[in-house]
Amino acid sequence: MLSRASVKGGRVTIQLQNDGQDVHDLRLRRIGGMRTYSFPLTSPGARSTLSLRLLPGRYRLWCSVADHSQLGMRAVLRVRR
Repeated sequence: MLSRASVKGGRVTIQLQNDGQDVHDLRLRRIGGMRTYSFPLTSPGARSTLSLRLLPGRYRLWCSVADHSQLGMRAVLRVRR
């Protein structure tokens, strides 16, 4: 679940807070883009942080562990100008 549905473009800090019981990661890719940003595997109760520069557009976010994405661990983030 996203804490914000949209953010302003430029330097953005994204945090993955794992409040579950399983290990999770996070992938982020601009829709129509080629580059995928990756968070490391994050243990239950832990947090991972990634600071990056995002261009305006829509970005897909998903957990790439096992079938987590198919189970609903995915979202779309809007990056505005």
